[in-house]
Amino acid sequence: MRIITQWKEVRRRRAFEAELVAGLTFINNALRAGLGLAQAIALLSEETNGAFASEMKWITERQKVGVSLTNALVESARTTAVPDWQMTVHACLILLETGGNLIESFQLILETIRDRQRVVSKMRTVTAQGRAQAIIISAMPFGIAGLLASFSPDYIDPLVTTPMGWGICAMGVLLMAGGLVWMRFILDVEV
Repeated sequence: MRIITQWKEVRRRRAFEAELVAGLTFINNALRAGLGLAQAIALLSEETNGAFASEMKWITERQKVGVSLTNALVESARTTAVPDWQMTVHACLILLETGGNLIESFQLILETIRDRQRVVSKMRTVTAQGRAQAIIISAMPFGIAGLLASFSPDYIDPLVTTPMGWGICAMGVLLMAGGLVWMRFILDVEV
């Protein structure tokens, strides 16, 4: 049950991240039209659908029961755990306290998030070849063993029937697992 919950959380977080730029653009345009931040969030929650809109609806509902906008935003940033949204919320909180220009700051935040997403997309593309190679390399020994077992069972029989063969198989699996962990470590690029 816990795995299903985690899978749903990851899926919701990815949907939220995918809709973040469009949602922030909507809020930025509403701010440019003269609405306040709370009004822009409420308008977005009424006019659009999706994970980002449902989170904005949650913020609006929290405000209706007496929670301040700043507290609702902080709770939202904490529960969604999306770094770009957390950065946006903290910037908004600072600007609301100091009285800075929210429209210009939103535009800068939007550009930063777009650039970051562009870099992440490029890194995923660049590392996709390495991930594909890791899958192919890890599947090759099993494929070759399957082919040998089907075409020449006497040739591979000592590998699966003798203690020395079992040791060789175990060592091969351990080395392959270590290689996969190492390749994953190399391909896991933080942006």
